[in-house]
Amino acid sequence: MNASKTVKVIKWAAVTVLTIALLTGLGSAQEKNQEQQPDYKVFNVKSRVWKSAWGAEKTVVLSGDVVITQGDTTLKSDKITYNEDSRVATSPGRLTISDPESDITGDSGVAYLKQRLAKLQGNIKLIVKPKPKQDTASKPTQLSDNVVITCDTLDYLYKEKQATAAGNLTMVQKDRTVTAEKGVYDAKNELLTLTGSVKGHDEKGQTVSAGGKAVISFKEGDEWMEVEQASGTFKVNLEEEEEKGGKAADKAKS
Repeated sequence: MNASKTVKVIKWAAVTVLTIALLTGLGSAQEKNQEQQPDYKVFNVKSRVWKSAWGAEKTVVLSGDVVITQGDTTLKSDKITYNEDSRVATSPGRLTISDPESDITGDSGVAYLKQRLAKLQGNIKLIVKPKPKQDTASKPTQLSDNVVITCDTLDYLYKEKQATAAGNLTMVQKDRTVTAEKGVYDAKNELLTLTGSVKGHDEKGQTVSAGGKAVISFKEGDEWMEVEQASGTFKVNLEEEEEKGGKAADKAKS
């Protein structure tokens, strides 16, 4: 190979190596830049007073008619303290969390924004809202069809729409009342799973108890309750049936 050809090969190799290096460096820089981009979630905030502290511990204190909205979830309280480092919001007083599936109230609560988890304590009330009917011509579901769950503590994973209730748990829907030690409500599938001393009764005095768990479906058109190791009582109006049978027999004779 003559000298001129050798120089051309060297130049071509140098350009190729430089191009690869530039592309690799650019790709690495882009990947690094993408890795450094935080996953921001936008929270819309309203309050009468907004105070920010920029010391060693960065905090925001919201007070007076506080409303925080993120996606389809709204939190209301009279005071919220938010720690920017831990991303934890604390409500020392009564608060409400609402979304299309439920309304939750409690005496106090803490929201762990990283985990999308809210923990409420004291006089908890969870109102499960029936989903709207697909048939727009149908009559709207009445408020009395709502499921009301009361308890002492509640953990709510608001991204997954899952609530875990415990302590003096009572569920009321229409004429039915069920008590248990613990309940997990899956709002996406409209299922409530109860465990621990599950007992229920209705306005007729009919009863049911579970040695295992009980699962209740609130899905409209597919409402049911499945109880493991069940025992209970049914009430049947036999006198009415006998009366109907007697009238039918008399009619046949005539």
